Parts: sequence; C-alpha cells; structure tokens
Amino acid sequence: MTFKSHNPATGELIGTYPEHDKAETEVRLQRAWEGWKRWARTPLHERRAFLLRLADLLDGRAETYGRLITAEMGKPLPDAIAEIKKSALAWIIHSGYEHAV
Repeated sequence: MTFKSHNPATGELIGTYPEHDKAETEVRLQRAWEGWKRWARTPLHERRAFLLRLADLLDGRAETYGRLITAEMGKPLPDAIAEIKKSALAWIIHSGYEHAV
C-alpha cells in the first residue's frame, strides 16, 4: 500500500510514498532510539554546530521548502516561506545562541 500526496488546490499528484508495516515501523523506531543515544553522547559544541548548520540549510532553502508546503497544504507561499524561516530561527535559539538573534 502507498500514501499519495496531492495538491489540495489542483488535485495534482505530488508524490507517492510507501506505507510501513509493523515490522518496518519497529526497525525505524529502533534506529531512531540508537540515533538518540548517539546524540545524547555528542559533545555540546558539536550539537551546537549541527543545529546552526541545520538552521543555515533551512534558511537557504526556504523558498524551495515553502513551495513544497504550498503545493502539499495550500498555504500561501509567503506564509510557507516564513514558516521555514521561523523554523530556522528556532534551531538557532535551541543551539544556545538566542542572544545572536
């Protein structure tokens, strides 16, 4: 079985994605748990650098991701771009650099 994503305004098929059965879900949950354990052991300065890089990538791709949000959810493009930029700002704050904004 697959999940289909459609543009709500046009009905256009945007993408098709596989659904996962219970076994695949368990595998993915275990991988997420292992990733969390690695993250928990990651030194703070490395975490901070990662989060700041994430914020930079989101900000740099705000229009691309905003267009995807618009296509998938029908949100106006300026609002979708603002949502991505807000997410980028949140990662800066979570990195501990809230004084930089």
